[in-house]
Amino acid sequence: MNFELNESQLLLQATVRQFARNEVAPRVSEFWREKKVPYDLIAKAGQLGLMGLTVPEKYGGSGAGTVCYAIALEEMNVVDHVLGSMIQPLALVTTLLVDYGNEEQKQQWAVPVAQGKMVGSFALTEPGGGSDAFGAMTTTAVLENGE
Repeated sequence: MNFELNESQLLLQATVRQFARNEVAPRVSEFWREKKVPYDLIAKAGQLGLMGLTVPEKYGGSGAGTVCYAIALEEMNVVDHVLGSMIQPLALVTTLLVDYGNEEQKQQWAVPVAQGKMVGSFALTEPGGGSDAFGAMTTTAVLENGE
């Protein structure tokens, strides 16, 4: 099995590395000091295609897949785990929308999140959910009397 990155993966790696070092690194202390979300950097990451790496092109992403997603997270997290951690749940949000949403929801929410024009989130409300958000979930919905 060949574990070497292909040409497009190497290009993505270099692009994310440059973005992380030139745009993110100089502002890391600002994020922490001011406790503010760097929406402008999320938008720039979206313009680079980093917010929709696992999202099909039809829904605003690049459809590059999980290897490219892992490369982007690795490069971003070298400089700042906060922005890297923001990319990760956005991929989860868009994946859920693309896999389970109707067409209207995909257009309204998945497309702008994948493009970095909107920040999506999900709420994990179960105690003990930890890093296994779905596997550890115990709450279920039950249809009773049509509701």
